[in-house]
Amino acid sequence: MKNKKKSQKKVVVHIGREKRANKLSIIVERQLKTLRDINSGFQFVKEVLRGKGLFSYISSFFKIRKAASNAEVIHAHYSFTGLLSLLAGRKCKTVVSFMGDDVYSNKILHKLAKYYVLKKADSIIVKSEIMKSKLKANTNINVIPNGVDLNTFNPMPSNTCKSELRWEDNYIHVLFPSTKTRPEKNFQLAQKVIETLSGTHPIKLHTLENIDPEKIVIHLNAADIVFLTSHWEGSSNVTKEAMACDRIVVSTNVGDAALLFEGTPGCFLSNNSRESVQKSLEQALKFHKNGSIPLGRKRIIELGLDSNTIAKQVLKVYRRLN
Repeated sequence: MKNKKKSQKKVVVHIGREKRANKLSIIVERQLKTLRDINSGFQFVKEVLRGKGLFSYISSFFKIRKAASNAEVIHAHYSFTGLLSLLAGRKCKTVVSFMGDDVYSNKILHKLAKYYVLKKADSIIVKSEIMKSKLKANTNINVIPNGVDLNTFNPMPSNTCKSELRWEDNYIHVLFPSTKTRPEKNFQLAQKVIETLSGTHPIKLHTLENIDPEKIVIHLNAADIVFLTSHWEGSSNVTKEAMACDRIVVSTNVGDAALLFEGTPGCFLSNNSRESVQKSLEQALKFHKNGSIPLGRKRIIELGLDSNTIAKQVLKVYRRLN
């Protein structure tokens, strides 16, 4: 009996809000898959919290408590989920991943959740050094960006992808890799810059509206330039995914973009001013016109941002809890 108990794997429950039918966010689902593929001595399960708004978080309390009763570690994604996990699963070790807006937001509920999590969680994960500096806390904070699945996000023939999406050949296709409605993504700035440059360049701007996450790789590879104008990011997943596909990328200097782009052909950094963004996009257009080769994938590999390497860093966090 003792041998059987000794051989059992320690259970880690990943908890977060439902994004699709019985699924966490695509990033968390991919991280879970990678963690399960590694022979780590842990068993990974997930608990999907349904509904929206504050009431749904409160109604999830007992669901989390039940999940915590069979776990050694809870890994909560997002500060509100972390707050509930700490209240419901006090006998478990608790890891909380801050996602971005829960660090940057000035809303009172975000501030309260952030304060409590920083005080009580056994370990914190943030996505970039700038997120860590924003928290200003002397607690156990680990900087671990989300990894990129290099098997999923890899270079594909751009013309084939354009054809699949029915994008016309006689345009330079620029992808704004988000929806128009998320204020932190700052679509209005991207639109204004594109309108200005479309007078001298045959540009067509695309967005990711109601796109199946599994199809994003097609849109990235179809794009001649991936164009991000965000006000802030933790560590932009789509930036890393675009780089892994060896696309030309333009981004404002948010999250860890400066580190990602440093010395990398085909990656252009700007500040948040319209003039700077326009200048960076013009440089990207010139790079495209000259037929130069982006080397973003090489940079992602050099920085150890593949999903396997990142998953091993997360495992180290779990092991330090024991």
